[in-house]
Amino acid sequence: NKLRIHYSTTHKQTFGFGPGTLHASQELSFFQSIKIGTTLVHSASVVQNSTRGGWRWLVVDLATLDNYGMLILSGRSTVLFPES
Repeated sequence: NKLRIHYSTTHKQTFGFGPGTLHASQELSFFQSIKIGTTLVHSASVVQNSTRGGWRWLVVDLATLDNYGMLILSGRSTVLFPES
């Protein structure tokens, strides 16, 4: 499987979720409910991309806004990839 991350309109980066990949943690906060048919805009920003003990640590901050710009959800996810 591949995860395609679009971090701007001109740059694209693909990461492989191969054997040994760990979804280490995820924190989500929900701020309001939405109605069916609401347009949502989701963004993700890499806030940490480092190596430690043979693992690549990728920490991503997440946010979801509705079509009025109101925050619906925020969170953080940590994924570990083996360096080999």
